[in-house]
Formats: sequence, structure tokens, C-alpha cells
Amino acid sequence: MSKKIKSYNLSKDVIKAVSDKANIDGRKDSDWLNRFLTAELVEVEIKPTKTALVKSEPKFNFKDQLLLLGADKKKVSDWMIARKNKKASNTETALEGFLTEVNKAGITVAEAVKVAAESSWSGFKASWYLNVKDKANHYGSKTSGNLSACEDFING
Repeated sequence: MSKKIKSYNLSKDVIKAVSDKANIDGRKDSDWLNRFLTAELVEVEIKPTKTALVKSEPKFNFKDQLLLLGADKKKVSDWMIARKNKKASNTETALEGFLTEVNKAGITVAEAVKVAAESSWSGFKASWYLNVKDKANHYGSKTSGNLSACEDFING
């Protein structure tokens, strides 16, 4: 009655140890393995190495998310440069904060990215946007009033 020979997945350390033992005994590595592995190591349990399958979630990409939300590719690229220069992090949390502020401002993601890129902001706050908008309206109304006065003067 013969023993069934098992197949083992041996590490480099075990193979080196087998080679060293074979050299000490004056045998070939294969002779030593055939004779001694089954006879002397039967009591030692050699477990095959297991490869763990790690399910990786898709990596978050701040820029791609902005594009998916409707932002212009060029404006996003420009804004990403401003964010990089100001060392702003491009995390999911940063995106969530950005979207919260966009909703507060009552504008689209595309408009918010455009304003942030044009203003070289590292982020976006509704209050910043509203201040810029108010200033533009304020100066715009003064300009149109001045144009009206000029037209009245010219036209007599």
C-alpha cells in the first residue's frame, strides 16, 4: 500500500532550505525531495499560498464627476489647475461640499465651475458667487444709467 503523493506550492524559502539540505547530504534536490519530503515532513502541514481576491472599488475622480454633472471640459480643466496650484484636495467630500454650495446658489454645476475657473477660486461658495453677481448687477446698472445720460446729452 503506497501513500498518495501530495502536490505542494512551496515558497522560495522552502525551496532554498531543500536545496541546502540536499547539498549537505550530497544528493540532488529532486532525490532529497522524493525521499525525505514525504517521509520526514508528513507531519508538517504545508499550506498552499492563497491569493486573496480583493474587490477594488472604482477610483474616485473629481474631474470625471464634474464632467458627468454637466460641466464644460475646458472649464473643468482650467479649474483643476487653479485647485492644484492652491493645493485643494479633489476628494468625494470636497465634491459634496461643492455641490451643496451650488444648490445654495441656485445655479448649475457648469455655471459654478465656470465662475470658479474664471475667478481662480480653489473652491466654490454660494456667498462668493452672490457677491460677484451683486457687484456685476450694481456696476451694470450704473453703466446703463450712464449710457442713458450720454445718449440724452448727445441727442439733445
